[in-house]
Amino acid sequence: MPIAPADPSIRRDSAPGPWRILLTDPRKSLFHLINDPRVEILAAYDAQRPPHVIVVRCANFSEGLRAARALPQEAFSNAAVALDATGKGTQPEAGFMLRLGAFLETRGVAQERCAFLSNNRRLNLYGSKVRLLYYDYWLRRMYRNPHEWGDEEFQARHALFQARGQQRPRRFLSFNMTARTLKVLFLLRLMRDGLWNAGYVSFGGLHRIGRLVDPTPDQVRRSLLAAPGFEDMAAELVQLLPALDAKGRVLFGAIPHSPRGRVRKATAATHLAEFDLSWFSATTETEMSPDKDYVTEKPFKPLLNFHPQVIFGNCGALRRLRAFGFQSFSPWIDESYDDEPDPRRRFDMAYAQVQRLCAMDEAEMTRFDAGIREVVVANARWGLVGMPEQYRRVWDPELVSALLALSPAAKDLPV
Repeated sequence: MPIAPADPSIRRDSAPGPWRILLTDPRKSLFHLINDPRVEILAAYDAQRPPHVIVVRCANFSEGLRAARALPQEAFSNAAVALDATGKGTQPEAGFMLRLGAFLETRGVAQERCAFLSNNRRLNLYGSKVRLLYYDYWLRRMYRNPHEWGDEEFQARHALFQARGQQRPRRFLSFNMTARTLKVLFLLRLMRDGLWNAGYVSFGGLHRIGRLVDPTPDQVRRSLLAAPGFEDMAAELVQLLPALDAKGRVLFGAIPHSPRGRVRKATAATHLAEFDLSWFSATTETEMSPDKDYVTEKPFKPLLNFHPQVIFGNCGALRRLRAFGFQSFSPWIDESYDDEPDPRRRFDMAYAQVQRLCAMDEAEMTRFDAGIREVVVANARWGLVGMPEQYRRVWDPELVSALLALSPAAKDLPV
């Protein structure tokens, strides 16, 4: 039976489907994002309406396993089990996979009835028979509101793109507010090299009020000095931390709106005027790991706003974006950094491209802009029009169907 495309106008709770998915923890669940009328989401176990799939949220692997243990034995009798780690990219330890196997055995669940969902395409499950499925929570979350994408949104942003001038106040844009190690290293390098004012910088500062999870300045200093491979750079740059701290909260686009006036969330690919007033983005990802293969929503912000970018992220970040359907910017940007496995070397190679672009004069930047024009238009069109439909019509239904195929309880239902 063909998979019926999910209609984002249909509310799951108003038109529940025949398939029931039980969430052990509803926080940040990808199944709150998938608008599939075939599926009914359960927040608690009901013996009269047993689940076809039990989803265990694994923001923390041990906590996820504890939540699963809290369910009655009978809940697992005919259900598939899915461990949802799609928002982290974290590699589970071998010991956890052993504990998972032992837990499944106590519940009478063969490992072949269990799936591990991750955004990290380089995950190792240590020979387990648990099925590995790939999905990206933060990317799907970016597309959660249908009115924020589509052809009308593309046309509105395209008009702003066409109106960009050939004289722009600054070279680049650097967004993301959190004081992660990679972001702070990048900002300190800008300060050291006199490039801070060459870009529009957004940064939440080292004393963000009301965010208890944010690091203190001393914690930031220790994390910089402990960053593997960056010890010598950090030892020099930490001397500039007081100057960065003194800048406080640095903002641009204080109220982020779409071209049609809607206020956007920080995780959305928001349109900001600074995209139109600069030439490229310097995108600092969540991490630069030597052994992870995933991207977050961060590189999508320039892609959906007609901006080329240099990415400070995991090895293969550009390759991952191309697999999603986007084009990258070679030969206008030397993207050989993307294939460099060593994080420190990759950082230096990417930063060299930022320096090179910042050193160009206006005539060179105009030629650069003309060279990448067709690529940025194609990327924005795909990101605003094509990729949301790909999620809705293909990737979301495929994920649900793959999970249901593991469930004995769903064997008589069309998948």
